Amino acid sequence: MAGSHLRQLAHYLRPYRRQVALGIGSLLVVNGLGVFLPWYVKLAIDDLSQNLAALSPQRIALYALTVLIVSSLMMGIRIASRVWMFGVGRQVEFRLKQAIFEHLLTLQPSYFAQQTVGDILTRITSDVENVRRLLGFALLNLANTIFAYGSTLPAMFGIEPRLSALALSVFPVMLVLVKLSSSRLQQEQLQVQQELADLSDLIQEDLNG
Repeated sequence: MAGSHLRQLAHYLRPYRRQVALGIGSLLVVNGLGVFLPWYVKLAIDDLSQNLAALSPQRIALYALTVLIVSSLMMGIRIASRVWMFGVGRQVEFRLKQAIFEHLLTLQPSYFAQQTVGDILTRITSDVENVRRLLGFALLNLANTIFAYGSTLPAMFGIEPRLSALALSVFPVMLVLVKLSSSRLQQEQLQVQQELADLSDLIQEDLNG
C-alpha cells in the first residue's frame, strides 16, 4: 500500500524532476562546503596559534574573507534549494487540488450523501497540504540528512575516531525512542485530521444556518 502511494507521488513529481534535481544537487554542494568550512577554520586557527607573530595582516584578512565568502555561498545555495524544493511542493499541491476537484465533479450524488462536507474539505485542504509538506520540507530534510551524514561522518572519524564514536553513541537510543513513539504519533495525527474534518463540517453547518 505504501509503495503504491509513493509511486503515485512520484508520478506527480515527474514533471518537476529538473527542479528536484537542482534542489537535491544544491544540498550536496552545501554539505560539501559545510565539511570544508570547519576544516579550513581549523587550519586557520592552527596557523594563527603557531605563527601569529610571523603572519601578515593580508594573510589574516584572507582567512577571514574566505570564511565569509564560503558562508555567504552556503547561505545562498541553501536558500536556492529551499526555493526549488518548496516550489515543487506547491506545484504538486496545486495539481492535486485540481485533480481532486475534477474527480469530485464526476461522482454521483449518493457519494455526497454518505460523506460529510467537512471530511471532503479536509481532504482537499489539510490532507493535500500534508502531501505538499512531504514533497517539500520532508524530502528536503531527508536529502540534507543523508548528504550531511555521508559527508560529515568520514571527516569526523578521520579527525578524531574516539570522540566521533562517542558522539554517535546516542543514536541507537534515539532510534528506539522514535520507533516506540511513531505509532502513537500516527494515531494522534489521524485524530487531528478527523477533528479538523468535524470542525470544518460544523463551520459549514453554522454558515448555512
